[in-house]
Amino acid sequence: MTIVNPHGESYRVPLERAGAFKVENMGISIGITGAMVDKLGRYEDTGLTPEEIKRIIVENGKLHKKID
Repeated sequence: MTIVNPHGESYRVPLERAGAFKVENMGISIGITGAMVDKLGRYEDTGLTPEEIKRIIVENGKLHKKID
């Protein structure tokens, strides 16, 4: 869903990849709800940093190579 920006330090979600979402007035602020927000929330709930997630992905790839 996300794309790394050219400088590699942040991400963006092109609207054509975002799926359905809503921008809503939530009292004192405006918020976004939908699949992309749910996915981000699930990542945040892990408590892992982006660096930790990258390390897990690399380690998982090494494990798959050993198994195959």
